[in-house]
Amino acid sequence: MKILITLILLTISPSLFGSDDLSGKKIACYKEVDDNIFLLGFYFSDSSKAYVYTESNIIPMGKRWMTYETSISIINFYTNNGSNLKFTVNRRTLEIKDQNKKTAYLENDCKVISKSIKSFFEEKLSKYKKQNKI
Repeated sequence: MKILITLILLTISPSLFGSDDLSGKKIACYKEVDDNIFLLGFYFSDSSKAYVYTESNIIPMGKRWMTYETSISIINFYTNNGSNLKFTVNRRTLEIKDQNKKTAYLENDCKVISKSIKSFFEEKLSKYKKQNKI
C-alpha cells in the first residue's frame, strides 16, 4: 500500500504544486517623483527570458530582453546572457531593487497586470500628455 501511494505521488504533475515558469505574466510599476513619472514593466516571454520596458515623461519607451532566474522569494534579471545582475524583484511584495541593492520601486509601486504593458504606460502618462500644447 505504501508503495502504491508513493507511486501515485510521484506521478502527480509538478504543475499542481506551482511553477517558476512565469511565461505570459506581466508586472508593471510606476512612481511619481516631483513632476516626473517613471515606469518599468516586465513581460515574461518564456521560462528564462523577459522583455523589460522603461519609459518616463522625459524619456521615450525602451524595450530590451533580459534573462531571469527565480527562487522561492525573488526573481533576478540579468543582461548579457546572465552575466550582469540588473534587478531583483521580491515575489511576495513586488518591491524592486537595482544591481546596487537600492530600492528602485516600493511594493506599492508595482502590480501584476493582465492588460498590455504599453496600455498601462499610456494610461499612467495620459495626464502628462494632456498638458502638452503640441
